[in-house]
Amino acid sequence: MVNDARDGSVIGRCLCGTVSFEIDRLSGPFELCHCSRCRKTSGSAFFAAVAAERSGFRWRSGRQAIRSFDAPILHVAPAYRSCFCSVCGSPVPDPAGEGQRIEIPAGLLDGSVGVKPDKHIYVEHKAPWYEIDGRLPRYDSARLQRLRAEGPSHQRLDVAGQNIELVPYKVEYAIELVKMWRRSFQRAMGLEEHNRSEDLHDQMNFFARIDPRKITVVADTVSGDLIGLMVQEGRELEHLYVHVDWQGMGVGSTLLNQAKAVSPGGLELFAFQKNKGAQAFYLSHGFREVRRGFAEPADNPWADSREQLADIRLCWSPDSQEG
Repeated sequence: MVNDARDGSVIGRCLCGTVSFEIDRLSGPFELCHCSRCRKTSGSAFFAAVAAERSGFRWRSGRQAIRSFDAPILHVAPAYRSCFCSVCGSPVPDPAGEGQRIEIPAGLLDGSVGVKPDKHIYVEHKAPWYEIDGRLPRYDSARLQRLRAEGPSHQRLDVAGQNIELVPYKVEYAIELVKMWRRSFQRAMGLEEHNRSEDLHDQMNFFARIDPRKITVVADTVSGDLIGLMVQEGRELEHLYVHVDWQGMGVGSTLLNQAKAVSPGGLELFAFQKNKGAQAFYLSHGFREVRRGFAEPADNPWADSREQLADIRLCWSPDSQEG
């Protein structure tokens, strides 16, 4: 077996080790396929496959040991091809494949690979004994066809070299977003951090009421964690929160720039006087204070004094001088 792996590369091998390969970088998509043929190939509820650029893929050993099986065409060509090691039967990449990308059975990969599954596909064909859970997007064949024709809706962000992206809001994100939002808010206001069920329920209702198109979510593409939240209605920036572990890394600035792009004529928002960090953040991005007042107690059940309800109205216009 060849042992001259390049630094930073990902190694994959079959069960017996006869077939092995090396990949410079996994680009994705990373899909969990529930079609009946992939389920039979994997012997499980779905087949996990991740894509890599073919130019960065190299066989290390055992290519001559690979065999293939072409299942009959169901609807349109080409046929379904399954490739496997002739010694141990592990599914392996297709050595005769074409195109810029090569599909890798994810279970062959050793160690950390730098990407996470990003969606379930062909979910209408899932095994009747398996229930899909978690927050990954789910695509039936029609929706998947549209996605592949139009390109992904996720927007990759360049933030301090981090692997993060803007993702469309999904109902299943609500509970994680609420917990992230509450922890960030409580930290900023100097409150004891807690997630009582009744408080979570009230804020879950917020997501149930609001138009999902007004919600922007930031996700860490490596861990899959949701790390940023913004709610914007026209000029009004209603909420902007960043996970406490990601603050100071440019995520908030990226969200704010997104808000300015949506409303180039100007933005308005409220910040609590007690939240000095938020005030400094917005002032550094060209906002100015226009008035001071008090928030409504009904909208802030955490407050137990009038001092805690004191807020500031901040505005930004395109001719503002940014620091």
